[in-house]
Amino acid sequence: KPLGKRKVEVRLHHFQIDNLRDADKQHPIVLAPLDSGYHSNRREPPLGQKRSRKATSFVTFAIELLPSNILHIRELQFILMPVKVRLDLVFWIKFGQMLLDWLPQGAASSGDDEEITAKYISELLDGALKVPTSTSSGTLMLLEFLRIGAMIFHLELLMPTKDQLFT
Repeated sequence: KPLGKRKVEVRLHHFQIDNLRDADKQHPIVLAPLDSGYHSNRREPPLGQKRSRKATSFVTFAIELLPSNILHIRELQFILMPVKVRLDLVFWIKFGQMLLDWLPQGAASSGDDEEITAKYISELLDGALKVPTSTSSGTLMLLEFLRIGAMIFHLELLMPTKDQLFT
């Protein structure tokens, strides 16, 4: 927080989620930023500018409030740099199969779900369900600057061979 300002800025430069299974030694990274700013000093500077060594934050969240009778937000921003996601399909298929094995066998054929759904639909059609109404607290808000960056995910799927999938 800068001294004398009512602004809070939080930056995260790098994080990484790794898969430490023996089967994934070749591709351990599951989730990580594409560029966490570690090599920002190697980038080409914009035309007419000197090379800058400022790191690029992976996540930036900033909010600045002003004292007022209303909620006065001068700046609100959330920026997320591109993320690399690597998914091992063999692992997730086996994980899904394990979850299906845990489900009770009679749950899918139960008529209770159909009866409950039919009841809710009939209540909606009859108007028996009450829709909540909104109330205003009377507090006003002024937002001067809002910036929300695009969320870009680079998805990499590790495809199995037939032997890996059905073993």
